[in-house]
Amino acid sequence: MSEKGVLENIDCAILAGGAGTRLKDAVPGIPKPLAPVCGRPFISFILDDLALAGCSRAVLCVGRDAEPFEAALGGSSWNGMELVFSTESCPLDTGGAVVNALPCLRSETIMVLNGDSICRSGYGGLASMHREKKSTATLLLARVEDASRFGRVVIGAKEEIIMFHEKTPFLHGSCLVSAGVYLIDRGWLVGVPQRTKLSFEREMFPRLIGKGLFGCETGSPFLDIGTPESYGRAESFLASQGGVV
Repeated sequence: MSEKGVLENIDCAILAGGAGTRLKDAVPGIPKPLAPVCGRPFISFILDDLALAGCSRAVLCVGRDAEPFEAALGGSSWNGMELVFSTESCPLDTGGAVVNALPCLRSETIMVLNGDSICRSGYGGLASMHREKKSTATLLLARVEDASRFGRVVIGAKEEIIMFHEKTPFLHGSCLVSAGVYLIDRGWLVGVPQRTKLSFEREMFPRLIGKGLFGCETGSPFLDIGTPESYGRAESFLASQGGVV
């Protein structure tokens, strides 16, 4: 489970605006992060972990419409943590969504999380590495046995990220992948043009290689509910990782 107090003075941005096309038949009519697991929206488990880790403000990047999230989560707070909803007039992808949300994010270091995946520990190690390396961005990495659904991340001897491989159905075997959790220095994002469609994974992070981009491997498993098969494993995964906080 996430370490208590690790995220004090760090605002969090949760990417929750994706279309979720592969999951639409399993959970029709609702955004993917709101897919029910154990009778609750999946994203609520992420919010539990952030609140436990000391985060005081979470900004949900929800695309065009915040109403389903406001209704499902009950308003503007969660376990004492302030919830803010950032909307977009047009799709901005992952990087563009966080740049769009910058006016809502107060801290100099920002944690970014995917709203459709969860890794329930590793925040402490991620924060320590980000400080020690004086990183521009630090990615939480998990080791998986089958990377065919994910892009592979290659790190050097000093934990610097040296290469990204696009996801491919032919990429098998144990390797490191992004666990969908990043710590980013605000100053890097300030210079990015507003209202521009940009992807962290495909565009922004690859351009940062050699310029303060590091990867922190966690020993904890992570779950991405992006397919019906992985969504079907969500309840047992959360039970194995401590269940409901």
